Amino acid sequence: MDTGASDRSKSTSKSERVFDHLVRLIENSEPNTRLPSVRGLMTRFGVSQATVTAAISRLERQGALDRRQGSGIYSSSAARTRPTLLLIDSDAALSPSPFWTVLVNALRDLYAGTESPLQVHFTQSIEKERSSVSVQDLLGTSLAEAIASRKFSGVYSVCQNDAVLDAIRDADLPSVGFGCAAKYHIHMAYLEACQLGVNALARLGCRTVSLYRPSHTTSREVFLATMRAQGLTEIALPNADPPPLFQHRSPYSRTTEQGYWSAVAAYGPDSNKVDRPDGVIILEDMFALGFLMGLQAMGLQVGRDVKVASHVNVESPILLAWQRQIVSLKFSVVNIASVMHVAMEALRLGTEPTDAWEKATWNLADRGPFRVAMLFPTVTLPNEAVDFS
Repeated sequence: MDTGASDRSKSTSKSERVFDHLVRLIENSEPNTRLPSVRGLMTRFGVSQATVTAAISRLERQGALDRRQGSGIYSSSAARTRPTLLLIDSDAALSPSPFWTVLVNALRDLYAGTESPLQVHFTQSIEKERSSVSVQDLLGTSLAEAIASRKFSGVYSVCQNDAVLDAIRDADLPSVGFGCAAKYHIHMAYLEACQLGVNALARLGCRTVSLYRPSHTTSREVFLATMRAQGLTEIALPNADPPPLFQHRSPYSRTTEQGYWSAVAAYGPDSNKVDRPDGVIILEDMFALGFLMGLQAMGLQVGRDVKVASHVNVESPILLAWQRQIVSLKFSVVNIASVMHVAMEALRLGTEPTDAWEKATWNLADRGPFRVAMLFPTVTLPNEAVDFS
């Protein structure tokens, strides 16, 4: 039996008890409140000085307390006033989609009037391999140094490069992400969206269905399995690239144009009418916007000539004109911001976020394990306000 491992486990457990006690005291105290002494904590919990010091050092690294020579240990005023950082990819922020603006504003609203303000910074979009990109390239020298010196109480990472995520991890800062592999990150449940979309189209009488913009190969596998269960047939249609005149550098700008020209390729005068699906599932709202515009330009009526199930962001007006004609697979951007915020507040206090967070089933050799919060869609059928989720 490995008694060494057992002893380490007991030591860790004792340190966690001291840590949790101090966290509760700090949570319920004003800044600069004197906390129990090392000797007092040793006596209360029956632990060694090394165990108490480990818990105190951990909270000191997080900026939650201060050790003052000859005076004692105090809850930190800086813990409540250090800003929280929101890093967002500049291409995402400048995209036509309202999603990113809604997300940023929702997070800002959650910090309005608090002692710890939210600072928003845009990172460079550099199309290079990870090995050739430095964090200074992406953030600039001053911001990279501010992260390394822990000038922030935590970092929200939105669509960030691995080099940025590594810098945050190296600084041991609480970090919650969306659209990137942060240790704690949000996933939209597109697998469930695929299932719900297929089931809804089957209910509306579709027999042949195409899937556009699957988030990864597993989405397609779930789509095909649900199609088989419903007795439906897939008609696989490729995404069509727009003509050179309409092509833009930003992938976020290209998405809508790809949707438009994909609709033209599938239902236009040069398409094979036999291969036209009577239902379409689209897992990206900006692609859906272009697709629906393409159908409209060709004189096709959504809901009658073609039935469409699409990802819809509840707070976005992008697909508002078609809300009564399409199956809406609805996700709330404000809910994403809320889940991120709750997780960040827990991490800042040194505790694990619990609600909605699960250990991921995958790992990356140098960056895991991850914890993931899955956000699930609700479904509304055309001309209905019924939730079928």
